[in-house]
Amino acid sequence: MNTYPIIFVFVLFFVSSKMRTTKPYRPSDKVLAEREAQFFCYKHKSCSPGGSKVCGYDPNSPNLAVFEDLCALFKANCLKAGRFHLVPQVVCETKIELDKRRKNQTLQYFHIRKNTHKKI
Repeated sequence: MNTYPIIFVFVLFFVSSKMRTTKPYRPSDKVLAEREAQFFCYKHKSCSPGGSKVCGYDPNSPNLAVFEDLCALFKANCLKAGRFHLVPQVVCETKIELDKRRKNQTLQYFHIRKNTHKKI
């Protein structure tokens, strides 16, 4: 009789039970945030400035931001101004265009009541 399948089942059971008891990843963990900031400080120090604008997204506080270059994104993460991840530039361009349209629509339908009771 081959005992390898039985041993495999026991190992699989043990690993799956350990996985259920471990805590899930929390992006708000302060230790993790500090290590990420240190990592981005290192990347900022080794970065050569220049290049095109980049778009960053912070999933913890849903923000989109346009940075002058990749080094500026690294610096923002190093200074803990957010935890921005690089996303395609078209995402920020689309958001800016959408905000412009919304602003025009709200201004188009914004009416001010005239006060006819005021004496001049």
